[in-house]
Amino acid sequence: MGRFDENGLFDYQVPVLALGISYKKASIDERKKFVCSKYDYPKVLLELKDIDEVTECVVISTCNRTEIFLSYDAKALPNQVFAKVESFIADFTNTSIHEIHKSFMYYIGTNAIKHLISVAGGLESLNIGEYEIAGQVKDAYAIARNNGYTGFYLNTVFQQSIAYAKNIHSSEEFLNSGIHIALK
Repeated sequence: MGRFDENGLFDYQVPVLALGISYKKASIDERKKFVCSKYDYPKVLLELKDIDEVTECVVISTCNRTEIFLSYDAKALPNQVFAKVESFIADFTNTSIHEIHKSFMYYIGTNAIKHLISVAGGLESLNIGEYEIAGQVKDAYAIARNNGYTGFYLNTVFQQSIAYAKNIHSSEEFLNSGIHIALK
């Protein structure tokens, strides 16, 4: 399985994937097709967890993004897991696999973890450095955790990402940057 590197992040072997749609690659009309309300999270999480290879899952859906983070059986190939999750998304949202491929971004292993840290820290936000996304990530994680959809991998990854987000927002460089001033 995976192991931690010198920065406290998992190496590439960690069975964590992320896929989703954001303002960076899709228009608001495209993103609307994939919005998931907090009230739908338990149903979506249950159905994701019913995919044989998926062992843990968290859904984050905001006005600018809808993303799924998951851990999977290490015996499975990431592309197989992505294909099954895409099929679920297409069925759930009544869209085509083609629409998903056109608009979604995909991350594997440490790239998925780095992406989550960037999202939680507001570095992937339309307004770079915004604080609201950290709370949204924390809330999405809490829903998944409280309903039993997270385990060792996603608990570790989300707890670290939330901690890193706090560090990003409280760092002296960030506090003294034009970004922070512009956000006030």
